[in-house]
Amino acid sequence: EFYDAHRKSREGLIAQPVKLTCTGPIEYAGHETVQREIANVKAAAEKHGIEDVFMTAVSPSDVEGQQANEFYESDEAYLYAIAEAMADEYKAIVDSGLILQIDDPRLLTYYISRPDLSITDCRKWAELRVEALNHALKDLPIDRVRFHTCYGINIGPRVHEMNLADIVDIMLK
Repeated sequence: EFYDAHRKSREGLIAQPVKLTCTGPIEYAGHETVQREIANVKAAAEKHGIEDVFMTAVSPSDVEGQQANEFYESDEAYLYAIAEAMADEYKAIVDSGLILQIDDPRLLTYYISRPDLSITDCRKWAELRVEALNHALKDLPIDRVRFHTCYGINIGPRVHEMNLADIVDIMLK
C-alpha cells in the first residue's frame, strides 16, 4: 500500500517515496472514500452556513504524471483510461450538489519539466490532456465545474515557465 511505505529510524517512522506503476486495467476504486470526503465537506459547510461550496479532484494528466504506464499501448490510451476512471469521482462530486474543481498543476509545469521540447510540442501535449479531461467531464453541467492550474509554489521569478499567451487558449477549452 502507498501509505504503508515507511522505514524505521531513530526518529520514528519516515515516509518513503513510492514509485507507482500501472500494470493492469485502470478502474475507479474510491467510491467509499469520495462519499466520505463529500460528507465531510458538506458537514463543514453546513456548520458554517456556507452554501456555494467546491471540492477539488485531481486531473487525469496529474495522475498520469505520477505513475508510469506499463500496460496501455500508448500514452493516449493510458490517459483516456485514467479519464474514464476519474469521471466516476467527478460525477459523484457534482451529483452531491458540490461544485467540482479540477486541479491540474501539470498542465503548466510540464513545459519547465521538459526543456527539450518546444512550445509547439508542449501545446500539442497539453491539447491531448485537455481533450481527455473534457472527455471525463462530458456528462456534467458546465456551470458545476471549474478549473485550476498554477505555475508552482516557489516564490522565484517566473522566467522559465510557458507564457500565459502560449497556453491560455488551450486552458479555456
